[in-house]
Amino acid sequence: MNYIFVILFAFALSGCHGMADYLGPPPSAIGASAVPVDPEAVRVDSKLYPKFHLASKISPPNWVSPYNPKFQLPMVDILPSDTWTVRHFIGGLFIITSESYDTREKVAAGKFGGDYINGIFITPEGHVSGGWICFKNPKKAILASDRKTYLVPSPSQDNGWEKIVFEKVE
Repeated sequence: MNYIFVILFAFALSGCHGMADYLGPPPSAIGASAVPVDPEAVRVDSKLYPKFHLASKISPPNWVSPYNPKFQLPMVDILPSDTWTVRHFIGGLFIITSESYDTREKVAAGKFGGDYINGIFITPEGHVSGGWICFKNPKKAILASDRKTYLVPSPSQDNGWEKIVFEKVE
């Protein structure tokens, strides 16, 4: 009987909408980008792209909610030892992520640490173009719908990144 309940419960949840479905697209999303997607479904093979890092330590700008710019979260410093790999290639931009950065952010965030993966929109030349994006960590999401998000850069997220350029790792 318990097995039947578990199967029925899982089946019922499979049609649930994720938070992206409820929130709708952020104001910066237009056209095809206005569709929530599971980032894992459009992830690229990082080995086919360059890796990036910064030449010196920086204190990056806060993460700013694309829905409410008054809601901001401070981010930990980005260190030259952080290697950033390409996770997505969307609309001519890379979304880069760093395991070492996320490890430090997890410690700083406390009990909510590890729930998200922090990404940055950059051009292939390393210039930030859209700032931060946060993905639900696939290891922390029960359903694929929980991971859905809008893979769109936000021009308002560029504030504070103007002079920061990621360099390709040789």
